[in-house]
Amino acid sequence: MTAEDIARRRCRIALLIWTAAFLVLAGLEVWAWASAEPLASDEDRDPILFTILGLIAAVAFALAWEGALFLFDLLFKLGWILFGRRTSWPRWRDASLKSLRTLPWASAAGAALWLVYALGPFRGWPGDAIMGSLANVVGAVVYGSILLAWHRVAGSK
Repeated sequence: MTAEDIARRRCRIALLIWTAAFLVLAGLEVWAWASAEPLASDEDRDPILFTILGLIAAVAFALAWEGALFLFDLLFKLGWILFGRRTSWPRWRDASLKSLRTLPWASAAGAALWLVYALGPFRGWPGDAIMGSLANVVGAVVYGSILLAWHRVAGSK
């Protein structure tokens, strides 16, 4: 398998993790909606709205399934233009693709944090600050590995 194939697989695993988290939360919301007493003024529980949101999620999933690696390639190209001109583009891209090794793990941690935040009693201060900080640390794992790979490949001859 090439580095591109492995990176594509990692992007898709990350997407599947987030989709599973979304479906768990959406399923719990639908279950709560179906088991609650209907209110005459409750317009947020419109089945058409759930259908539209489901279609939007399906289209977003399909676009991300095929386009995630393309977006990462744009980011890698921009990084190469700004910081890595002394390094060949194929070498820069290969190092960048290999740096996505943390993406599935960070996605799992991020999805778990999101579910805990969405389902738990963490709204408001200090829960927002704590969960937001943890989410930023999880994101830093991914972009930190990319920046570290760029530093290594730009510094080597």
